[in-house]
Amino acid sequence: MKSVILVSQIDLSPAPQPRPPRRDQLTHDVDDVSSQGEPRSTATESSARTEPDASGQGNGWFSNTGSLILFGLALAVAAFVMARSWRRNRGRKSLESQVGEVRSWADAQLSESSSPLIGAPAELRKWHVEIEQIVRDARADLDTKIALLQAVVRSAAVESARLERAIEAARQIKERDQ
Repeated sequence: MKSVILVSQIDLSPAPQPRPPRRDQLTHDVDDVSSQGEPRSTATESSARTEPDASGQGNGWFSNTGSLILFGLALAVAAFVMARSWRRNRGRKSLESQVGEVRSWADAQLSESSSPLIGAPAELRKWHVEIEQIVRDARADLDTKIALLQAVVRSAAVESARLERAIEAARQIKERDQ
């Protein structure tokens, strides 16, 4: 199971700073040309630099320390959760390997039960198969008889309760008549 942690960027600065325009929004006036032939910087262009302003804060992605701290904490929590889940799953075996182990165990059990007659003559193996079939039939008959007996016992309990109610009703009628 993988965990996803969402962290929103929270601005912890004391007062919101106006965002300067992007570089593609900067304009140059054609008439603003210095004596050397280079365009002069306009006020909007000078404010678009990524240098820190008077408050010491820049205008980049992680412009204040609060955002950096939150981002670092989010990374630390994500790393901790991933490391913990990796440690848990490291010792576990996959489902496929567990199924393979069960199958190999079952195959070993089957081979152990049939191994005593591997070198036996064909007549003895045939006799062994017939005996096993007789045992299976006897178990099936016994299970059927036990199920029938349980059904009869349940039916007898129901009938016994019905007869007891009838006897009690007959006593009450006899007492009223007297």
